[in-house]
Amino acid sequence: MTALTLLLALAAPQLIRLDNGIPVIVDPDLGNGLVAIQALIRADDLNAEELGALELVVESLLVETEQFSVRRLRRLAWYVGGLVDVTLVGGVVCIEITTETSHFGPAVTLLSSVLTRPRFTPEGLAAAAVRIADTRSRAVRNPLSHPLRQFRAELGTGPRPVEGFGAESAAALHKRVFRPERVAIGVVGDVEPEAAARRLSGSLGSWMPEPASRTALRLRPAPVRLSGKMEAAMAAFRGPKLSDPRFPAWLTLAYAVGRGKGALVNGRFREELGWAYVTGITFSFRRDGTTAIAYALFQASGLEAKEIADRRRVLAQVLRGAGERLTDEQIERAKAFLIGQYAVGRGSGDGRPAAFSQGHSRASERAYWLAWWELSGTGFRMDERFPELVAGVSPSEVREAARRWLSEVKEYNGSSAGGLSPPDG
Repeated sequence: MTALTLLLALAAPQLIRLDNGIPVIVDPDLGNGLVAIQALIRADDLNAEELGALELVVESLLVETEQFSVRRLRRLAWYVGGLVDVTLVGGVVCIEITTETSHFGPAVTLLSSVLTRPRFTPEGLAAAAVRIADTRSRAVRNPLSHPLRQFRAELGTGPRPVEGFGAESAAALHKRVFRPERVAIGVVGDVEPEAAARRLSGSLGSWMPEPASRTALRLRPAPVRLSGKMEAAMAAFRGPKLSDPRFPAWLTLAYAVGRGKGALVNGRFREELGWAYVTGITFSFRRDGTTAIAYALFQASGLEAKEIADRRRVLAQVLRGAGERLTDEQIERAKAFLIGQYAVGRGSGDGRPAAFSQGHSRASERAYWLAWWELSGTGFRMDERFPELVAGVSPSEVREAARRWLSEVKEYNGSSAGGLSPPDG
């Protein structure tokens, strides 16, 4: 195999690096008859408008390619069977394929065609825009998902709707984002590493797209959610890059603040004040650092605007005071909860693959994590090391994380959030 570099590890998984630099991590599980492929593409340096345009690109990817017509691409996807899906979650595009081992070759052909040779047409983009608009209209009726989407867009970590986005612009954005240096691929299942290397190298090893320039974008007014029975209190704070050695302590802090029944937000809003039943925290992992949004969903019927604003301020106060309020017991609970969820997942959510909302139970999940950690710059072996790093976090490190990163908290006020300063060091 002179066309690629195969780095053999003493134990699975193994790293394969194609000639164009794409890392492929293969974790063989021989004999089960299935294989899961997760191709992740970094888009975590795009702004909110570019992410909005990328939504249209992603929604159009499985329609047609230069190699396959609409009909032929659908037949190939049907032949591959199992699961074939493309999603954009946060700053990561995920192409997910789960199929029988005998169909691994066609699955790689499908992956390569979608990655390297998509065809964008006005008709395909128009249909994609309709599907996205339908998803957004449903979200508008959701008292939590619409404010979260709006807040992320205003913070610059999530998509903002755009209009007038044509086929030429879609092709340019695809060429700019879908590049070998932005891609990592995880493969878990019934396939030998050498066979996976040979097949992926033949399909993707010579892929070297030309650079593409930025495209001017026009914003589409975001749908406005009418006041309803429920309102959301939300507040955001920054965190370190994934490669920062302080990240495990920061994530432990985020769990102690916002995830689980023992978290500070739940304790304050549900146990002490009886205001909210639904609380939590969600993350956006960006190239320049992490952003967390803590939230609490509460009954707004009969409340004045000032009372709603007061509840939102209480959430921000909980975050700012976390360093003083957190006990050693709460920090240990957060560590155990984080390690457990890392293993088995949250057991809820919309089912789309995303970091720290899924575990390692299925082959597709394990493939995702291997590719995600490799793409983050920490290396795929972080997948195995991460629980140990969390277990080794001390209470003093968590409190130091609170002092460093909870000094600036951005409140959601229902319409405009403004931005957050770049993360500290």
